[in-house]
Amino acid sequence: MTATPPRQPRMAVPTSLPKNAAAILSPEVPEYLKQVIGLFVLAIPPDARGKCVLEDQTQFPESAKQSEQEEFLRTCIHERLNRIARFEYSNWLNGRMPFISPREIQLWRLRQFAEFIWDWNLPDDDDLATIFNLTKRQSTNLVSDFHAKFRKLYLYPRILRRLLDLLAGKPDQEEVRNGDAIGKLYLIPSKRYVYELNTVISELREKNPRMIIRAAAVFEKNDQFMWVSNEVVRHLNQPESKEELLRLHPIGGESHQ
Repeated sequence: MTATPPRQPRMAVPTSLPKNAAAILSPEVPEYLKQVIGLFVLAIPPDARGKCVLEDQTQFPESAKQSEQEEFLRTCIHERLNRIARFEYSNWLNGRMPFISPREIQLWRLRQFAEFIWDWNLPDDDDLATIFNLTKRQSTNLVSDFHAKFRKLYLYPRILRRLLDLLAGKPDQEEVRNGDAIGKLYLIPSKRYVYELNTVISELREKNPRMIIRAAAVFEKNDQFMWVSNEVVRHLNQPESKEELLRLHPIGGESHQ
């Protein structure tokens, strides 16, 4: 029987590098593009900005100048993006995030942005295309997949409440004619407000088939302004109408209570 050769002692690990040895370098981390950070800022709804808090617990400066508020939001977004990146990488290394395809990664990242930065608001498809480095068509498809997962419980209930608050406030312009109807103009952060308000209007038409209700529209091809007929504004400002809509479309976990 052949004897087992004696085990060789481990080589001692040097405690310091030789003078001619190159250190292991860290990668150079590029700064976020200012244009992309600006799109993140624009996508935060006005009602959600006061909820933004820095990691040192500094609150959003409600009484500060607009430039100071925007600088605060840019700092907050930098912190959130860094934290989301660490969250993703740590979960992946810990085996808790088995991504199968690039689309699943995109959907997961879009959810983090929507939940932790935009308070379940979504920017327009063009802006998402820039953020995700996609074509307009790819961005639209990504949003469609995202809506299929999260619209009913999270996206629609929140934008519905924002629409109701918007219509309850003062319009930017009153008594504006659009075709044969008179309505009001409202400044909106995204064209999605027009699409979602028309979803509400469709519900009103189904409930009241005899009502003639004009659809909301982007005013004169200006994406920043939404035209809403006086009939819709009047109907959605009625307390009973609001209560019914809010009851039918609770936010997230409220639907299980």
